[in-house]
Amino acid sequence: MKRYLALFGLLACLLAGHALADAPDGWYWNQREGGTGFMFEGQAHVAFVAFFVFDDSGKPVWYVATGPLVRTLGTATFQGTLLQYRNGQPADSTVYRTPTASTVSSVRIDFDANDTATVYLPTRTLKATRFNFSGSSKGPSNVQPETGWYWNPQEGGRGYAIEVQDNKVFMAMFHYAKDGSPTWNIAQGDLSSGSLRANFETYSNGQTLTGTYRLPAQVNDGTQFDIAFNDPCLGIVHRSDMPATSIQRFSFAGMPAGAECRARNTPNAIGLPGTYRGYYSGQDSGSFTLVLDSYGRVNGTMQSSRTGGTWSTSGTSLPDGKLNLTTTLGPAGTASFNGTIRLMNNCTLVGTWTSAGGRGGTFSGGKDGGSCY
Repeated sequence: MKRYLALFGLLACLLAGHALADAPDGWYWNQREGGTGFMFEGQAHVAFVAFFVFDDSGKPVWYVATGPLVRTLGTATFQGTLLQYRNGQPADSTVYRTPTASTVSSVRIDFDANDTATVYLPTRTLKATRFNFSGSSKGPSNVQPETGWYWNPQEGGRGYAIEVQDNKVFMAMFHYAKDGSPTWNIAQGDLSSGSLRANFETYSNGQTLTGTYRLPAQVNDGTQFDIAFNDPCLGIVHRSDMPATSIQRFSFAGMPAGAECRARNTPNAIGLPGTYRGYYSGQDSGSFTLVLDSYGRVNGTMQSSRTGGTWSTSGTSLPDGKLNLTTTLGPAGTASFNGTIRLMNNCTLVGTWTSAGGRGGTFSGGKDGGSCY
Protein backbone atom coordinates (compact mmCIF):
# COMPACT_ATOMS: atom_id res chain seq x y z
CA MET A 1 0.00 0.00 0.00
CA LYS A 2 2.80 2.43 0.82
CA ARG A 3 4.31 1.81 -2.61
CA TYR A 4 0.98 2.54 -4.30
CA LEU A 5 0.57 5.75 -2.36
CA ALA A 6 4.10 6.83 -3.19
CA LEU A 7 3.77 5.97 -6.86
CA PHE A 8 0.38 7.40 -7.42
CA GLY A 9 0.97 10.36 -5.23
CA LEU A 10 3.93 11.17 -7.38
CA LEU A 11 1.56 11.59 -10.24
CA ALA A 12 -0.09 14.39 -8.34
CA CYS A 13 2.72 16.67 -9.09
CA LEU A 14 4.49 19.75 -10.20
CA LEU A 15 7.89 19.59 -11.86
CA ALA A 16 10.83 21.26 -10.09
CA GLY A 17 12.42 23.78 -12.39
CA HIS A 18 13.29 27.26 -11.22
CA ALA A 19 13.25 26.44 -7.49
CA LEU A 20 11.19 29.59 -6.96
CA ALA A 21 10.03 30.23 -3.42
CA ASP A 22 6.64 31.39 -4.67
CA ALA A 23 5.94 28.59 -7.18
CA PRO A 24 8.34 25.67 -6.66
CA ASP A 25 8.35 23.26 -9.58
CA GLY A 26 8.28 19.58 -8.71
CA TRP A 27 6.03 16.64 -8.01
CA TYR A 28 2.94 17.39 -5.91
CA TRP A 29 0.31 15.09 -4.51
CA ASN A 30 -2.73 14.77 -2.31
CA GLN A 31 -1.92 12.08 0.25
CA ARG A 32 -5.60 11.18 0.57
CA GLU A 33 -6.03 10.75 -3.18
CA GLY A 34 -2.84 9.04 -4.30
CA GLY A 35 -2.71 7.87 -7.88
CA THR A 36 -3.79 11.01 -9.75
CA GLY A 37 -2.35 14.48 -9.92
CA PHE A 38 -0.41 16.92 -12.02
CA MET A 39 3.10 17.98 -12.89
CA PHE A 40 4.06 21.57 -13.37
CA GLU A 41 6.98 23.72 -14.46
CA GLY A 42 7.36 27.47 -14.75
CA GLN A 43 9.74 29.19 -17.16
CA ALA A 44 9.94 32.97 -16.86
CA HIS A 45 6.28 34.04 -16.65
CA VAL A 46 4.78 31.00 -18.41
CA ALA A 47 3.94 27.57 -16.99
CA PHE A 48 3.18 24.14 -18.42
CA VAL A 49 1.14 21.60 -16.46
CA ALA A 50 -0.06 18.05 -17.13
CA PHE A 51 -2.65 16.10 -15.17
CA PHE A 52 -2.21 12.33 -14.98
CA VAL A 53 -5.55 10.70 -14.21
CA PHE A 54 -7.90 8.01 -15.56
CA ASP A 55 -10.89 8.04 -17.88
CA ASP A 56 -14.35 6.68 -17.10
CA SER A 57 -13.38 3.22 -18.35
CA GLY A 58 -10.34 3.09 -16.03
CA LYS A 59 -7.63 3.72 -18.63
CA PRO A 60 -4.79 6.16 -17.82
CA VAL A 61 -5.24 9.53 -19.53
CA TRP A 62 -3.51 12.93 -19.41
CA TYR A 63 -4.43 16.57 -19.99
CA VAL A 64 -2.12 19.57 -20.47
CA ALA A 65 -2.34 23.35 -20.16
CA THR A 66 -0.02 26.28 -20.86
CA GLY A 67 -0.61 29.76 -19.54
CA PRO A 68 0.66 32.78 -17.61
CA LEU A 69 2.28 32.38 -14.21
CA VAL A 70 1.80 35.49 -12.08
CA ARG A 71 4.09 35.77 -9.07
CA THR A 72 3.60 37.96 -6.05
CA LEU A 73 5.45 38.00 -2.73
CA GLY A 74 5.36 34.42 -1.43
CA THR A 75 2.54 33.29 -3.73
CA ALA A 76 1.84 32.57 -7.39
CA THR A 77 -1.14 31.88 -9.64
CA PHE A 78 -1.36 29.92 -12.88
CA GLN A 79 -4.32 29.96 -15.26
CA GLY A 80 -4.80 28.05 -18.49
CA THR A 81 -7.05 25.93 -20.68
CA LEU A 82 -6.84 22.17 -20.34
CA LEU A 83 -6.42 20.33 -23.63
CA GLN A 84 -6.59 16.67 -24.50
CA TYR A 85 -4.42 15.34 -27.33
CA ARG A 86 -5.09 12.21 -29.38
CA ASN A 87 -3.57 10.16 -32.21
CA GLY A 88 0.08 10.94 -31.52
CA GLN A 89 3.14 8.68 -31.38
CA PRO A 90 3.04 5.70 -28.97
CA ALA A 91 6.03 4.69 -26.84
CA ASP A 92 6.39 1.47 -28.84
CA SER A 93 6.52 3.17 -32.25
CA THR A 94 9.28 4.86 -34.27
CA VAL A 95 6.77 6.43 -36.67
CA TYR A 96 5.90 10.03 -35.86
CA ARG A 97 2.24 11.07 -35.88
CA THR A 98 1.00 14.60 -35.32
CA PRO A 99 -1.60 14.63 -32.52
CA THR A 100 -4.79 16.67 -32.54
CA ALA A 101 -6.10 18.69 -29.60
CA SER A 102 -9.54 19.36 -28.12
CA THR A 103 -10.54 21.71 -25.29
CA VAL A 104 -11.56 20.16 -21.96
CA SER A 105 -11.96 22.97 -19.39
CA SER A 106 -10.31 25.86 -17.62
CA VAL A 107 -7.84 25.36 -14.76
CA ARG A 108 -6.36 27.61 -12.09
CA ILE A 109 -3.61 26.75 -9.60
CA ASP A 110 -2.81 28.91 -6.57
CA PHE A 111 0.51 28.41 -4.75
CA ASP A 112 1.31 29.58 -1.25
CA ALA A 113 4.58 29.98 0.62
CA ASN A 114 4.46 26.50 2.18
CA ASP A 115 4.98 24.44 -0.99
CA THR A 116 1.27 23.72 -1.23
CA ALA A 117 -1.09 24.28 -4.13
CA THR A 118 -4.83 24.50 -4.68
CA VAL A 119 -6.13 23.40 -8.07
CA TYR A 120 -9.48 24.74 -9.26
CA LEU A 121 -11.36 22.85 -11.97
CA PRO A 122 -14.98 23.60 -12.92
CA THR A 123 -16.32 20.69 -10.82
CA ARG A 124 -13.43 19.83 -8.49
CA THR A 125 -10.99 21.52 -6.12
CA LEU A 126 -7.75 19.67 -5.34
CA LYS A 127 -5.34 20.36 -2.49
CA ALA A 128 -1.77 19.28 -3.22
CA THR A 129 1.61 19.39 -1.47
CA ARG A 130 5.18 18.76 -2.63
CA PHE A 131 5.93 15.06 -2.74
CA ASN A 132 9.20 13.90 -1.21
CA PHE A 133 9.56 10.48 -2.82
CA SER A 134 13.15 9.77 -1.76
CA GLY A 135 12.91 10.61 1.92
CA SER A 136 15.45 13.39 1.34
CA SER A 137 15.37 16.95 0.07
CA LYS A 138 18.70 16.50 -1.74
CA GLY A 139 18.49 17.47 -5.41
CA PRO A 140 20.23 16.01 -8.46
CA SER A 141 23.98 16.03 -9.02
CA ASN A 142 25.50 18.17 -11.77
CA VAL A 143 25.28 15.28 -14.28
CA GLN A 144 21.79 14.07 -13.33
CA PRO A 145 18.71 15.56 -15.00
CA GLU A 146 17.41 18.77 -13.52
CA THR A 147 13.73 18.66 -12.74
CA GLY A 148 11.45 19.60 -15.60
CA TRP A 149 9.87 18.69 -18.90
CA TYR A 150 11.89 16.87 -21.56
CA TRP A 151 11.16 16.01 -25.18
CA ASN A 152 12.64 15.09 -28.53
CA PRO A 153 11.88 17.97 -30.95
CA GLN A 154 11.30 15.42 -33.72
CA GLU A 155 8.61 13.69 -31.64
CA GLY A 156 6.39 16.57 -30.56
CA GLY A 157 3.22 15.56 -28.77
CA ARG A 158 4.82 13.15 -26.34
CA GLY A 159 7.21 13.93 -23.52
CA TYR A 160 8.81 13.11 -20.20
CA ALA A 161 8.43 14.60 -16.74
CA ILE A 162 11.60 13.94 -14.74
CA GLU A 163 12.71 14.69 -11.21
CA VAL A 164 15.68 13.38 -9.21
CA GLN A 165 15.82 13.43 -5.42
CA ASP A 166 18.86 12.01 -3.63
CA ASN A 167 19.83 9.83 -6.63
CA LYS A 168 16.27 8.52 -7.03
CA VAL A 169 14.50 9.35 -10.28
CA PHE A 170 10.77 9.44 -10.91
CA MET A 171 9.72 9.81 -14.54
CA ALA A 172 6.29 9.95 -16.15
CA MET A 173 6.09 9.53 -19.93
CA PHE A 174 2.98 10.81 -21.65
CA HIS A 175 2.27 9.32 -25.06
CA TYR A 176 -0.53 7.45 -26.90
CA ALA A 177 -2.08 3.99 -27.00
CA LYS A 178 -2.44 2.07 -30.26
CA ASP A 179 -6.02 3.32 -30.63
CA GLY A 180 -4.78 6.95 -30.45
CA SER A 181 -6.00 7.67 -26.92
CA PRO A 182 -3.60 9.52 -24.59
CA THR A 183 -1.88 7.32 -22.02
CA TRP A 184 1.03 7.45 -19.56
CA ASN A 185 3.55 5.21 -17.82
CA ILE A 186 6.00 5.50 -14.94
CA ALA A 187 9.68 4.55 -14.55
CA GLN A 188 11.52 5.03 -11.26
CA GLY A 189 14.61 3.87 -9.39
CA ASP A 190 18.22 4.59 -8.48
CA LEU A 191 20.01 6.87 -10.97
CA SER A 192 23.23 7.29 -8.98
CA SER A 193 25.25 5.58 -11.74
CA GLY A 194 23.72 7.81 -14.42
CA SER A 195 21.67 5.02 -16.00
CA LEU A 196 18.72 2.88 -15.03
CA ARG A 197 16.57 0.08 -16.39
CA ALA A 198 13.21 -0.05 -14.61
CA ASN A 199 9.71 -1.41 -15.08
CA PHE A 200 7.57 0.68 -17.43
CA GLU A 201 4.75 0.81 -14.93
CA THR A 202 1.10 0.93 -15.97
CA TYR A 203 -1.89 1.66 -13.74
CA SER A 204 -5.65 1.38 -14.22
CA ASN A 205 -9.02 2.13 -12.64
CA GLY A 206 -8.00 5.21 -10.68
CA GLN A 207 -9.67 8.56 -10.16
CA THR A 208 -10.95 10.57 -13.11
CA LEU A 209 -10.18 14.28 -13.52
CA THR A 210 -13.38 15.36 -11.77
CA GLY A 211 -14.60 12.15 -10.12
CA THR A 212 -14.48 10.75 -6.60
CA TYR A 213 -11.42 8.92 -5.32
CA ARG A 214 -10.54 5.41 -6.46
CA LEU A 215 -7.26 3.66 -5.65
CA PRO A 216 -5.72 2.49 -8.94
CA ALA A 217 -4.28 -0.95 -9.55
CA GLN A 218 -0.91 -1.73 -11.11
CA VAL A 219 -0.82 -3.73 -14.33
CA ASN A 220 2.51 -5.56 -14.67
CA ASP A 221 3.25 -6.74 -18.22
CA GLY A 222 7.05 -6.99 -17.89
CA THR A 223 7.85 -4.01 -20.15
CA GLN A 224 11.02 -2.16 -19.13
CA PHE A 225 12.35 1.33 -19.76
CA ASP A 226 15.90 2.71 -19.96
CA ILE A 227 17.02 6.13 -18.71
CA ALA A 228 20.58 7.46 -19.15
CA PHE A 229 22.00 10.91 -18.32
CA ASN A 230 25.52 12.32 -18.04
CA ASP A 231 24.35 15.92 -18.45
CA PRO A 232 21.77 17.96 -16.51
CA CYS A 233 19.65 18.74 -19.59
CA LEU A 234 20.41 16.05 -22.20
CA GLY A 235 19.63 12.36 -21.93
CA ILE A 236 18.69 9.14 -23.69
CA VAL A 237 15.50 7.21 -22.96
CA HIS A 238 13.49 4.40 -24.53
CA ARG A 239 11.45 1.32 -23.94
CA SER A 240 13.99 -1.49 -23.70
CA ASP A 241 12.53 -3.12 -26.82
CA MET A 242 12.74 0.10 -28.89
CA PRO A 243 15.57 2.25 -30.32
CA ALA A 244 17.07 4.92 -28.08
CA THR A 245 15.62 8.45 -28.18
CA SER A 246 17.67 11.55 -27.38
CA ILE A 247 15.81 14.05 -25.21
CA GLN A 248 16.45 17.60 -24.04
CA ARG A 249 14.77 20.17 -21.85
CA PHE A 250 11.48 21.43 -23.29
CA SER A 251 11.25 25.17 -23.88
CA PHE A 252 7.70 26.54 -23.83
CA ALA A 253 8.12 30.19 -22.79
CA GLY A 254 9.77 31.64 -25.89
CA MET A 255 13.17 31.98 -24.23
CA PRO A 256 16.45 31.89 -26.21
CA ALA A 257 17.58 28.40 -27.20
CA GLY A 258 19.02 26.57 -24.22
CA ALA A 259 17.81 29.08 -21.62
CA GLU A 260 15.26 26.54 -20.32
CA CYS A 261 18.25 24.55 -19.02
CA ARG A 262 18.83 26.26 -15.70
CA ALA A 263 22.24 24.64 -15.25
CA ARG A 264 23.46 26.37 -18.44
CA ASN A 265 21.68 29.66 -17.87
CA THR A 266 24.36 30.99 -15.49
CA PRO A 267 26.83 33.86 -15.95
CA ASN A 268 29.68 31.41 -16.62
CA ALA A 269 28.00 28.65 -18.63
CA ILE A 270 26.07 31.05 -20.84
CA GLY A 271 29.35 32.08 -22.49
CA LEU A 272 30.40 28.56 -23.50
CA PRO A 273 28.57 28.14 -26.86
CA GLY A 274 30.56 29.02 -29.95
CA THR A 275 33.27 27.79 -32.31
CA TYR A 276 36.56 26.45 -30.94
CA ARG A 277 39.73 25.80 -32.92
CA GLY A 278 43.06 24.28 -31.98
CA TYR A 279 45.59 21.49 -32.37
CA TYR A 280 46.21 18.01 -31.05
CA SER A 281 49.59 16.25 -30.83
CA GLY A 282 51.15 12.99 -29.75
CA GLN A 283 51.18 9.75 -31.68
CA ASP A 284 49.02 11.53 -34.23
CA SER A 285 48.79 15.28 -34.73
CA GLY A 286 46.56 17.73 -36.47
CA SER A 287 43.97 20.45 -36.05
CA PHE A 288 40.36 20.56 -34.95
CA THR A 289 37.27 22.74 -35.28
CA LEU A 290 34.44 22.28 -32.78
CA VAL A 291 31.02 23.93 -32.55
CA LEU A 292 29.36 23.91 -29.13
CA ASP A 293 25.65 24.74 -29.10
CA SER A 294 23.51 26.22 -26.33
CA TYR A 295 22.45 22.74 -25.16
CA GLY A 296 26.03 21.56 -24.59
CA ARG A 297 26.21 19.42 -27.74
CA VAL A 298 29.52 19.46 -29.59
CA ASN A 299 30.13 18.59 -33.25
CA GLY A 300 33.13 19.18 -35.44
CA THR A 301 36.08 17.78 -37.37
CA MET A 302 39.62 16.60 -36.71
CA GLN A 303 42.18 16.88 -39.54
CA SER A 304 45.32 14.75 -39.31
CA SER A 305 48.51 16.45 -40.51
CA ARG A 306 50.18 13.06 -40.83
CA THR A 307 47.59 11.25 -42.97
CA GLY A 308 45.72 14.22 -44.45
CA GLY A 309 42.43 12.63 -43.40
CA THR A 310 39.50 14.55 -41.95
CA TRP A 311 37.33 12.86 -39.31
CA SER A 312 34.06 13.86 -37.69
CA THR A 313 33.80 14.20 -33.92
CA SER A 314 30.93 14.69 -31.48
CA GLY A 315 30.28 14.84 -27.77
CA THR A 316 29.09 17.06 -24.96
CA SER A 317 30.24 19.86 -22.72
CA LEU A 318 28.96 20.22 -19.17
CA PRO A 319 28.00 23.62 -17.73
CA ASP A 320 31.28 23.69 -15.78
CA GLY A 321 33.28 23.39 -19.02
CA LYS A 322 34.18 19.69 -18.87
CA LEU A 323 34.41 18.36 -22.44
CA ASN A 324 34.03 14.78 -23.67
CA LEU A 325 34.40 13.90 -27.37
CA THR A 326 34.63 10.76 -29.48
CA THR A 327 36.21 10.68 -32.92
CA THR A 328 37.89 8.33 -35.40
CA LEU A 329 41.47 9.29 -36.18
CA GLY A 330 42.07 7.07 -39.20
CA PRO A 331 44.80 4.50 -38.42
CA ALA A 332 44.71 5.46 -34.73
CA GLY A 333 41.15 4.14 -34.54
CA THR A 334 38.44 5.49 -32.25
CA ALA A 335 39.74 8.08 -29.83
CA SER A 336 38.38 9.89 -26.78
CA PHE A 337 39.17 13.54 -26.14
CA ASN A 338 38.64 14.68 -22.54
CA GLY A 339 39.35 18.21 -21.48
CA THR A 340 38.17 21.45 -19.95
CA ILE A 341 37.07 24.79 -21.32
CA ARG A 342 38.62 27.22 -18.86
CA LEU A 343 35.83 29.68 -18.17
CA MET A 344 38.04 32.11 -16.24
CA ASN A 345 40.79 32.06 -18.85
CA ASN A 346 39.03 33.40 -21.97
CA CYS A 347 37.47 30.05 -22.87
CA THR A 348 40.78 28.37 -23.66
CA LEU A 349 40.58 24.62 -24.15
CA VAL A 350 43.05 21.99 -22.86
CA GLY A 351 42.95 18.23 -22.48
CA THR A 352 44.26 14.81 -23.38
CA TRP A 353 43.28 12.17 -25.91
CA THR A 354 43.65 8.40 -26.04
CA SER A 355 42.88 5.91 -28.78
CA ALA A 356 41.56 2.37 -28.58
CA GLY A 357 45.08 1.11 -29.28
CA GLY A 358 46.53 2.90 -26.28
CA ARG A 359 48.08 5.77 -28.20
CA GLY A 360 47.37 9.36 -27.31
CA GLY A 361 48.58 12.86 -26.61
CA THR A 362 47.32 16.32 -25.72
CA PHE A 363 45.18 19.01 -27.33
CA SER A 364 44.62 22.72 -26.83
CA GLY A 365 42.80 25.60 -28.43
CA GLY A 366 40.40 28.43 -27.83
CA LYS A 367 37.09 30.01 -28.70
CA ASP A 368 36.73 32.29 -31.71
CA GLY A 369 36.79 35.83 -30.40
CA GLY A 370 39.02 34.89 -27.50
CA SER A 371 36.46 35.35 -24.70
CA CYS A 372 33.64 33.59 -22.88
CA TYR A 373 31.80 36.88 -22.38
